[in-house]
Amino acid sequence: MTQQKLQQHPHAEVRQQEQQTDDEDLQKAAGAQHQLNESSSHPSSRDSTEGVTVVDTQAEAKRVVKLLMSLNEETRFHAIDTETYQWEPGQSPYTSGRVICFSIYCGDDVDFGSGPRLWVDNMDKDGNMQNMVEAFRPYLEDPGTKKVFHNYSFDRAMFVNEGINIKGFAGDTMHMARLQHTDRCSYS
Repeated sequence: MTQQKLQQHPHAEVRQQEQQTDDEDLQKAAGAQHQLNESSSHPSSRDSTEGVTVVDTQAEAKRVVKLLMSLNEETRFHAIDTETYQWEPGQSPYTSGRVICFSIYCGDDVDFGSGPRLWVDNMDKDGNMQNMVEAFRPYLEDPGTKKVFHNYSFDRAMFVNEGINIKGFAGDTMHMARLQHTDRCSYS
């Protein structure tokens, strides 16, 4: 606990309780890290993620892209979100940042193998990029599938960094939220 935090509470009892809570939080975090390390020795800790199909091989990507490309009905929207690294606030997202994974959801009626949620892992267990984004190029650049993002400008930049030009843009939920509630302080 920082000295500044201790000075905020003049009563020693309150300071002691906060110190104990901080110590317990650190112990929980250490325990969670230990469990994570233990699970990494098993084949895959994410194999049992209910309702989520994990794509981390080129063969699986090819199968899933074919299915995604067939889901282009007029009323179907594809929600896409990226997770990235090597980007920091203040930097242009077009000059830095890589996609480490992305998720896709097209509706509960779609089963990709383990359920309706799709998680595409672009990084192997050793931290090396797997080029999974490239495997999804036909889908991501298909103007016939309606794609919705949250903060499209950022996700688009991350895909551009991977050499992908997103087509089929149908909406940005962050901008929709701004239009719905213009008085909110944040939409992330």
